[in-house]
Amino acid sequence: MSPVDESEINKLLLDEVGPWTILKHEIVQYYASAYSKILEGHRKKNPNFNLTYYYIDGFANTGYVSEKATRKVLEGSALRVLNHVQPPFVKHYFVELDKKRFQELKKACRGHDDVVLYNGDANEVLPTKVFPEVRYSRFERAFCLLDPYTETTLSWETVKAAAGTGTIDVLIHFPIY
Repeated sequence: MSPVDESEINKLLLDEVGPWTILKHEIVQYYASAYSKILEGHRKKNPNFNLTYYYIDGFANTGYVSEKATRKVLEGSALRVLNHVQPPFVKHYFVELDKKRFQELKKACRGHDDVVLYNGDANEVLPTKVFPEVRYSRFERAFCLLDPYTETTLSWETVKAAAGTGTIDVLIHFPIY
């Protein structure tokens, strides 16, 4: 993982995470990489198919986390996918509810024309603004991470909305404490 320039990051807004969360971020990056490689391979083998694929993170946070043991700033899952997955997704949709965290995420995504940011509740934004952008008729597909802060933060209706598109593969992490 590349080092993070910490000079512009508001560390007070970062979640402190342990080894399991860091491993989860690595797994999400690995899964997103495999997803992207598979779809890109299919696209190259079938150029007339015109397949396009996107990444969606419904709970993107600031883009960064702080490792509990070392206080080291690390990229969270959204930035790991944005900055390290090859081939890259055509577009990345990131949603964050908290206004201050959203502003940090916005700074972290500067210079990326392939990112669409939403400040709002994922349960409202995803079904009304993001999921409709991934159209079956245009051979568009998406990998969507739903990793809420608590198990009550994610509405089952949001999951059903993703399933109803026929275009979105969803990875859900339910934090049970």
